[in-house]
Amino acid sequence: MKKIYTNSKNNIRIIPLLFVYIYFFLVLADIGTTYLASPDLKYEQNIIIKTFKLGWIEIITLASLSIFIIIFFVIKSNDFLIKFFIKKKKVRKKRFILGIIIHIIFFTHFLETLFVVPNNLLMYFYLNGTKLKLLEKVVSYYIHFNRLFDYASFHIVLILVFILLSVFVFVLRIKYIKKRMHLK
Repeated sequence: MKKIYTNSKNNIRIIPLLFVYIYFFLVLADIGTTYLASPDLKYEQNIIIKTFKLGWIEIITLASLSIFIIIFFVIKSNDFLIKFFIKKKKVRKKRFILGIIIHIIFFTHFLETLFVVPNNLLMYFYLNGTKLKLLEKVVSYYIHFNRLFDYASFHIVLILVFILLSVFVFVLRIKYIKKRMHLK
């Protein structure tokens, strides 16, 4: 995969390869911790899963497809974004915009999954208990905090925050790459 996801001359990646690997394992961890916390999906709060009443087969299929589609398009769009931002070459406007959107989707889903995995684990400990007093207090505070908000509204706000963070991270990555390449 490293050879596929490398700009042939400069070894430049907007999203570091390590993040692509971590993303893959985070989505797997999301599925695993979701199953751990709610094997029957009774406590599942994902809007898509609830709206379409998805079961485990559909969830695993959808997650697998989304992982591979997002990673595939991140790899494909990396080269033409590098051509535009670093090499100052012209690229099609549609490809440019689509490339930025794909990278922002990647960063957003990466951040969201970083949030969801610990959320699922805390929910598991809430539902099944824990013998660790400190963890029990953390779980108690977290559940109390969650009850202050409507989950759907909170999640929408959270996704908007993640999108803004993703745009910020994307811009920082481009600046870092330009600086590393001694370009302005």
